[in-house]
Amino acid sequence: QQATQQSQERPPHQVATAPADGVVRIQFRLPSGSPHTGKFETTTTLRELRTYVTTNIDLPFRYFSMSTSFPRQDLSAEEDSKTLLELQLVPTAVILILPLKN
Repeated sequence: QQATQQSQERPPHQVATAPADGVVRIQFRLPSGSPHTGKFETTTTLRELRTYVTTNIDLPFRYFSMSTSFPRQDLSAEEDSKTLLELQLVPTAVILILPLKN
C-alpha cells in the first residue's frame, strides 16, 4: 500500500517524456512570424539544432539566439551538448529565432 501511495504522488514540476514514435517536432518561429518545422530524434543536441537552422532556414541575419516562448527559456551555447529530451523540448516545442547584434 505504501508503494501505491508513493506512485500516486507526483513532483510539482512536469517531467518531459519521450514521444512514443521517438520523433520530436520543433517549430522554429522567425521574427517575421514565418514558421519552419523540423522533425528530430529525442537524442538530437541543441548544437545540432543550431546547425539545422543555419543550414536549412534562410535567415536575414547571421547571428541569432534561440529561446522557447512559454515558459520562457533561453537556449544558450552552454547547453549545446544537451539533448532535446534533457531540455524538455519533447514531444513538440516552438523555438523563437531572434537576431543578435554583432
